[in-house]
Amino acid sequence: MSRPSPLRNSMTDLASITASLPALWDYIEPALDHIFRSPTNDVAETPMIDNSYYMWITAALFNYMQSSKGHARPWADLYERLDTYFANVAQELLLGVPQDQDASALVQYLVSTYTRYATGAAVVHRMLNNLNRHFVKREIDEGRGWLSRIDGSDLDLSVLSGSGRKNIRERHSAELGKRFRTEFLEPLLEAPKSGTLTTLDGGGRSVEPKCRLESAVEELTKSVNGIPEESMHVAKDVAHMLKMCGVQPDHLVRKLLDDYTGSVTLCYTCGIDWDN
Repeated sequence: MSRPSPLRNSMTDLASITASLPALWDYIEPALDHIFRSPTNDVAETPMIDNSYYMWITAALFNYMQSSKGHARPWADLYERLDTYFANVAQELLLGVPQDQDASALVQYLVSTYTRYATGAAVVHRMLNNLNRHFVKREIDEGRGWLSRIDGSDLDLSVLSGSGRKNIRERHSAELGKRFRTEFLEPLLEAPKSGTLTTLDGGGRSVEPKCRLESAVEELTKSVNGIPEESMHVAKDVAHMLKMCGVQPDHLVRKLLDDYTGSVTLCYTCGIDWDN
């Protein structure tokens, strides 16, 4: 399977594209589908859209914003559609998670899926730069700061003033990846709730069932059958994914990965021979 050909522009009437939000969305959505849903054998290379299509999208967004100047609601409605779109993409990716208990298959799927999603989100973020620069900046400058789109546990309200505004802008540049966490990762980070039994450890104490990702990471970090260098590489990729998606540093899975990557790095530094 080769990389898909760039998706070409199909419109020549900018006025009709920006006449309404449904018309604008109908024009943008095929580009999003091509970026996120086109089959490809290289997850690090995002399926591209034609340069003219890319430029028309940026122009259409600019015209749409100009036509609704002074009214935040149309822009917020567009962001709501984008948020729903990314949630749907992440939910579709979750359906493709391997159902067997092979830890290697699960973590490899997670890493490749996140790479595809993140590279696509970066392209879309650049494509929507006009919207980010004008609408998000104004919301921040007027003290609203898009708080409704950020988990309260993640944000100190004091950052709304002074130089902290830059931090919020940076946070919103990563908002396109938020849905990957909420719709894809969090179900894998939740312990089973039904159809499972609490087990007993060697001391007769109850042990709650583990989430799928915790079980996979434990197997990855404790296995003696794999190649240490490969396990280390995958562990770092998973740790990076969790960090970039906003999983808290004190989450057990992140702590397992941090402990493992730190200990393996220490062993390499000390010159331990993994083959003996």
